[in-house]
Amino acid sequence: AEARPAEAFGEVEYDREAWLLAFENIEHEECYTVACEGLPADLKGTYFRNSPAKFRVGEDQIMHPFDADGMVFAISLDGRGNAHFRNRFVRTPGFVQELAEGRMVYRNQFSSKPGGWAANAFDFRIKNLANTSVLSWGGKLLALWEGGKPFELDPMSLATSGECTLEGLLKDGDQFTAHPRYDAAQDRLVAFQYQPDPVAGQTKLTF
Repeated sequence: AEARPAEAFGEVEYDREAWLLAFENIEHEECYTVACEGLPADLKGTYFRNSPAKFRVGEDQIMHPFDADGMVFAISLDGRGNAHFRNRFVRTPGFVQELAEGRMVYRNQFSSKPGGWAANAFDFRIKNLANTSVLSWGGKLLALWEGGKPFELDPMSLATSGECTLEGLLKDGDQFTAHPRYDAAQDRLVAFQYQPDPVAGQTKLTF
């Protein structure tokens, strides 16, 4: 097919300031209701979303959005024309510790904590960011991150209940995928957990 000239798409103005807002901390956790006229009465349910939302800890700046702490958002439609919104940070132990100390305590995949190489080279601790996706399944709401266990949340308040082992299936050191898939043909969730073994140079996968 013939390529369309750029003019066909109209002039697009780049707004750097608007783009940078995507990397600003979300400072407030909210809970409110908006009246939405015209919504179908049978449109009921809740939309959940997870996203990186904390890009600074005190004066310390996160260098990549993948290293920002996760926040879960929810919009519930009640079938009576109301949309109920709320958002909360996932309160992992690392999030709570850094919030209390007002500084970066952990280095992450793409960001180093202050102190230069001496403070980072031999510190292999990486906090669970719980910032990648969110899963509602089997009566549980889980905030997922590719490098650790899920964190369970209350579906109504979004309060963090704690780390979830999936009824004991996940052991110490196990990591659970942040991208499970639904198998509609068999009505089941397909996922995997993995356990790296740096000494043996292997990674064990369990589906």
